[in-house]
Amino acid sequence: MTNKTLWIFGDSHCLPYGLPDPTVGWEDHLARMLKAKSKNFAEPGCDNLFIFSSILDKVKKFKNKDVIVVGWSHPSRKSFIRETGMSYPLAQHCISYTAQGKTFFRSKGSKANDTLRKWFSMKPKQSGVEYFDRWFKDYYNIHEQKINFTAYLRAVDNLLANKKYLSFYFSKDSVKGVTKVPKLLCQAEFIAKHNVAISKNDGHLNAKGHKLWAETLYRSIRSLQ
Repeated sequence: MTNKTLWIFGDSHCLPYGLPDPTVGWEDHLARMLKAKSKNFAEPGCDNLFIFSSILDKVKKFKNKDVIVVGWSHPSRKSFIRETGMSYPLAQHCISYTAQGKTFFRSKGSKANDTLRKWFSMKPKQSGVEYFDRWFKDYYNIHEQKINFTAYLRAVDNLLANKKYLSFYFSKDSVKGVTKVPKLLCQAEFIAKHNVAISKNDGHLNAKGHKLWAETLYRSIRSLQ
C-alpha cells in the first residue's frame, strides 16, 4: 500500500462535476500517476475563504511525501459563517459547507447558463434572496476580495513551504492583479484551448479534459521535485 497522500482542496474544478461517472475525474488519474491515495475536500461553488479554512483544518496532517493541490476559486465568490443566534436565509436558498468546526454558507445561485464564457469575467448577480443581494449591493468590492485572496495565497505558500504544493486557478481574470501564473494553470483558459467543456451550457471539464488536466498537473508536480 502507498504511504503517500494526494490532498485536494478547491471548488467544482477539483471534482468530476457534471459527469455521470465519478471515477473519471482528474483526482483519480493524478493519484494513479503519483502512486498515492487521495483525500478530496473540494466543494462545488465554494469561495477562497472556505478553501483556506479547509487547508488550515488539515495542515498538521500533511506528511513530507504527500502532494497538496489547491484549485483556488474566483474572488468574486463570497461565503458567510453561521453563528448561533444570527439571522440567515432559509436552507433552500443556501449551499452549506463545514470547516474548522464552522458552517459556511452562500447563495445557491443557478447552474443555468454555467458557461465557460461566464467564467472569463465572473461578476455577482442578483440571487433573489435579500440577504445575499444586499451584501453584494452594499458591501462587495472586488479590490477587497482580491486583497483577501492575496493573503490566503501568501499564507499557504508559507505554511506549505517545505511540502510538494501546487496551486491552480479559476481563470486569468480571477488572478488579475493578484499573481502571475502560467496560462495552462488557469482552468477556464485550459478548457477553452483544448475544447474540453462538457457542453456549451456547462463549462466544466469533460472526461477527456479531466485526463488532460491530470497530465498537466502531474508535469507541474514533477517539476517541484
